[in-house]
Amino acid sequence: MQICSPILWIYNIKYNLFLISLKDAKRESNIFNSWFLSRKRLFIPITLEFFIFYIIFFFSNLSFFENNIEDFLISFLIINFWVFIGYIIGKFNIRSSNIGFIFTNIFCKSIILNLFISLIYIVFLKIFKFNFYFYSPVELIILFFIFTFLSAISQTFISKNFYKFFKSENLYLFLGDYQKFDNLRKEIKMSQFTFKLLHHDIKKDLCTYNQRLDGIILENINSLSDKSLEILLDYKQKGLNIYSLINWCNYFLQRFPPELINKIDLISEDLIFQQSFFHRRIKRAFDVLFAVIFIAAFSPLLIITSIIIYIDDGAPIFFTQSRTGYLGKTFKILKFRTMKNNSEKSGPQWAKKNDPRVTRIGRYLRLFRIDELPQLLYVLKGSMTLIGPRPERPEFDVLLKKKVPHYSLRYLVIPGLSGWAQVNYPYGSSVKDSINKLSFDLYYLKNISIKLDLLIFLKTIRLVFNKMLAEPKE
Repeated sequence: MQICSPILWIYNIKYNLFLISLKDAKRESNIFNSWFLSRKRLFIPITLEFFIFYIIFFFSNLSFFENNIEDFLISFLIINFWVFIGYIIGKFNIRSSNIGFIFTNIFCKSIILNLFISLIYIVFLKIFKFNFYFYSPVELIILFFIFTFLSAISQTFISKNFYKFFKSENLYLFLGDYQKFDNLRKEIKMSQFTFKLLHHDIKKDLCTYNQRLDGIILENINSLSDKSLEILLDYKQKGLNIYSLINWCNYFLQRFPPELINKIDLISEDLIFQQSFFHRRIKRAFDVLFAVIFIAAFSPLLIITSIIIYIDDGAPIFFTQSRTGYLGKTFKILKFRTMKNNSEKSGPQWAKKNDPRVTRIGRYLRLFRIDELPQLLYVLKGSMTLIGPRPERPEFDVLLKKKVPHYSLRYLVIPGLSGWAQVNYPYGSSVKDSINKLSFDLYYLKNISIKLDLLIFLKTIRLVFNKMLAEPKE
């Protein structure tokens, strides 16, 4: 037994690590499925871009796909790069009832994309000698301008008729308290989906519904009668999806409104994901790597910004502010000063739209999030991370802990430069905004993973490029 013990011990460790990795893989798969579902509209314009691109190249030379695999690979990289940069600059997310406005915006962004891709191609042609076998540089530029024009027309059509492709409503039956049913309906109005809910009092026996249901939402399965359970089992055997309230919010809303969850949910539904040692080490390694790269890459911008702030409004260039960090411990952060001197002499205040306290240059620094760049130093230090809930000021924390249920849960992870709330909700300027942002932070706590961090990272870049969600709504 003494000889076998070390072997069994090692086997148990490997088995537990396998279970952990399996659990993480399942969680990340659920995150991807939720992400894919919430962005299915995005895949129509992207798929069309690929289709138009290859149709143009195919008809311009019918042997394009047959004789030269290198050309196909280069073209595949180009169209993927086109789509990626197009997503970053917001080419696929322009929505308006004015078709002229849509076409102008999409066409201008397509032209910018064309010039950028052409420049990259010329650089690669000079440095790496990459070239299309079938096309001269002039022919390639002509093809790209044709593609740009057709892309703009097709994307305009999709943007104009964006909601018509997905106008059907999904119907769900809610079994539970009417107050939570009403709260859920209000939360759905904030989502990007169209859902219709039917209510059934959980204390009454369930009956068979004639309408075609897309699923059933259970507030509390323990409150159901035997007859209701039998009908639910029959529904399930027929393939109908049955969700707990928490799982439905996780999958469709991609956030957890605090008023819809209780302390029992926090325990039984495993809302707070326990990060593994491996995940924490990987996250920390990425934090250090990207913080060093960003500081080096943006150092000229940091110097120029410092000079402009001094010219615009004098010293000081930076300011420090207390924030609440991991496990509720306070720490100091450094930011570029965007407000006038003595702007809070009467005490801390919420930011507001067109805030008169903000300097001329400060408005642009906030719009492009440049004022946050000095916080990369705290990412290196370890008191912050690149991706995580944004740290709040202690003065506001006192108020929010009293008024917002489960508010302190957001400090169970290290605060970040950007988070799920920041890429899904405008700049917070009230208690109501803090409640809504917490709902996104709770989603992050449950689904924290490398994939979700990467998704937030890409969405952050896109928001910065498009100057989105950088100001309070009011």
